Amino acid sequence: YFRKIFFLTGNSRVKKISEASGLAHKLGCSTVGLGALLPSASKGGSAIADKSVNNITTGHAFTVAIIEEMINKLHDMLDSRDEDISIAILGAAGLTGESLSGYIISRKRFKKVYLIDRPDKRHNLGKIVSRNKSENTIEISTSLKDLKKANLIIILTSSASCIVTEDNLSAGTVLIDDTHPRNTHKSLADREDILVLDVVVTAQGIRNNFPK
Repeated sequence: YFRKIFFLTGNSRVKKISEASGLAHKLGCSTVGLGALLPSASKGGSAIADKSVNNITTGHAFTVAIIEEMINKLHDMLDSRDEDISIAILGAAGLTGESLSGYIISRKRFKKVYLIDRPDKRHNLGKIVSRNKSENTIEISTSLKDLKKANLIIILTSSASCIVTEDNLSAGTVLIDDTHPRNTHKSLADREDILVLDVVVTAQGIRNNFPK
């Protein structure tokens, strides 16, 4: 269903999502959560906000909180010092990426932060840096080659042009992949010196189809 509506023209796409929101309201729902790529298809929900009869959430803030918790647990598990960690955010100019980038920079926790996205989003990367001043090193890039500079990578883009392969990584890298299907190449599963973690939250009584 998503594949069908995503490639509709803008107005038709918004209309379809609004119709789904209206159906949810008729079924008694007061809040609609836009999952998967639906936030991107509706400008973060803003395109249907004035047409919807429901409260709208995209879950991006919750995703940022979960990733921050994962980073803290990794930090304790690896017994690493903050100054030894270089973090890269791939998809930094996206809806979730922008929020996470601002949060990571504002914490001034890591000595080096690399904000990476597609070439057409380079201007947006610059705006993120301008809004979030930091004494630490913040670099922006549109090349996957710069992932080699980081030992912790957060993947937040589903763009087909941003598939992370072995050639993009250094030995000992830890990746937190928030994409589904994964934007990490399947060959990484064979690398014992690279760890890939999925961003998944489970709740009692709710079934998900993510592999365990």
